[in-house]
Amino acid sequence: MVANPNPIPNWDERGLLPPYLGEAGAFGNRSPYRVSLTAIVQRFGNTTARRELLAGLLDFRAALHQAGLTRGFQWVNGSFVTDIMQIANREPRDIDVVTFFHLPNGHTPASFAQEFPELLNRESNRIRYRIDTLFMVLDNDDMRYMANRFAYWNNLWSHTREEDTNRVQWKGFLEIDLSDQEEAVARIALDQTAGR
Repeated sequence: MVANPNPIPNWDERGLLPPYLGEAGAFGNRSPYRVSLTAIVQRFGNTTARRELLAGLLDFRAALHQAGLTRGFQWVNGSFVTDIMQIANREPRDIDVVTFFHLPNGHTPASFAQEFPELLNRESNRIRYRIDTLFMVLDNDDMRYMANRFAYWNNLWSHTREEDTNRVQWKGFLEIDLSDQEEAVARIALDQTAGR
């Protein structure tokens, strides 16, 4: 299922995605914001450096799809989803992505890792795609383990530290569907961002 076409929130005065929109205690519009892959390309493809990172993200997703990973979602974060030019006067260096996925039919976590070791190699993905990749298999019957892992990633990714003061700040991040249904449209959108 492709993500709902929600707009990506504007950066706040700190250059970060807000952790929520509206009431702080409301359940609705809060991070991680479910958005489309095309929305990410259109919003963040405004410089050559960002377009190169987006091309890496699309190539990484193509490799996932070729390996049979099409069910799940990805959390997208890091300096890429911030106004890092305002914050640190530089371009983003990579995109942080956690891929939450269901195994293809006939695979166990061990068999998938054995068949696709390079795809799951974090260092290789940093070099090849400029993506800082992490993975979580969703095919797990231990709900306590799953809840703890989701809590870990949400707690880690929903905060940042100011470089000057080391003060912790709340921030938001994005969620995209792992389905391959939107890839062609996102690639066209990436080509179109170069003409802006």
